[in-house]
Amino acid sequence: MAPSRLEAGGIQGQPLATRERVQSAGWWPTKSMPQRTDYLGPASCVECHPSEAAIQETTPMAKASALAADSKVLAAHDHLSFRLGSYVYDLTRNGGNSVLSVSDGTRSASAVLGWAFGEGEVGETYVFARGGTFYEGRLSYFPVLQALDIRLANSVRHRRIPIRR
Repeated sequence: MAPSRLEAGGIQGQPLATRERVQSAGWWPTKSMPQRTDYLGPASCVECHPSEAAIQETTPMAKASALAADSKVLAAHDHLSFRLGSYVYDLTRNGGNSVLSVSDGTRSASAVLGWAFGEGEVGETYVFARGGTFYEGRLSYFPVLQALDIRLANSVRHRRIPIRR
């Protein structure tokens, strides 16, 4: 049986263009996105790749995000505060949750933090959800300061990240 164009590397051994690869049989990263329900989690990877899984758990990437309830930085601080002009930002621990509140002395708003990004090695940034949208807070915790501070790459507004369902 003659090899397919893909197996032969295209016409006369030449590489295939992306469009041809996508249309051919086999898996290619540009094919399509699997559904979230197709992901079985890291436990299923361990079955075939135990040494890789053991190493991965110790990498900074594995620790790059966590539920805010599991954040070591937030667990170590019952209260953090930051003032920016007339606004006061308070981050308080309430049971297993961390709540971010902001007030200008007249009005206030608060939200339970959902995620912590960065694990606090250089800094840790917090994300919360409101009305079907994720928001990245303006402040991060910086261990060198042992305090909250505004992020350098921050704009005046919260970054909005729509929730995909």
